[in-house]
Amino acid sequence: MEQIAVPLWAVRSGVHLRRGFVPPFRAGPRNRVAGTLSGEWRPSQFFLLDMRWAYLWDSTPIGEAVQGPGDLELGAHAWAWRGPVDLGLGWRVKLPNAQDEGELGSDETDVQVLGTVAKTWSQTRVVASAGVAILGDPVRFANQDDVAIGWLGVAQELGPMVLSGQLGGFFPSPRNPARISTRFGVEGACPRLFGADFELGITPAAPVWGIGAWVGWGGGCGAGLGGGSTL
Repeated sequence: MEQIAVPLWAVRSGVHLRRGFVPPFRAGPRNRVAGTLSGEWRPSQFFLLDMRWAYLWDSTPIGEAVQGPGDLELGAHAWAWRGPVDLGLGWRVKLPNAQDEGELGSDETDVQVLGTVAKTWSQTRVVASAGVAILGDPVRFANQDDVAIGWLGVAQELGPMVLSGQLGGFFPSPRNPARISTRFGVEGACPRLFGADFELGITPAAPVWGIGAWVGWGGGCGAGLGGGSTL
């Protein structure tokens, strides 16, 4: 039976730094500082809605700098089966809000579709997701790149904290290199959702490293609500 406490709703605000990553369809690396805002809502134990947005500050190795609002991302995940093994399906859409001129965004609408398998043992939960990302190409008109994506994650509740680890990302495609990284994080158990994480890139286009910290609050905390997804 699932024991990890998750909120019915939550909001988080934080700062994240990524060094030496290459955005999709681009050739050069850059550094990025992002002021983030996110929210999630579970109307039932079978369904999760979430949103993410950030204000971005980018710089390149040659000293160019640009800043501005990032893209808004909306996601949904539904559990089709809750049992000894949980089975779910999710999607995420990235809207073209960020400016394309400074490469803060692609000026394209991107969509991800993922299937999820999860298993919980007491205070430990393992989640695996795989699917496809349909990325609009900002360089070629009316073109797209279909990219295989996959994630493997684990969360462990230890007293007032939840430890997590995740491995995965975007696999190589005809127009983009692989972007695979691993991430380790810790967050206060619901309702106090303050936390931090560390990211380490595995493939060249992924960030060389990244760090982040955030504060947040959750409501309606309880066990057996679903553990969310890796979308």
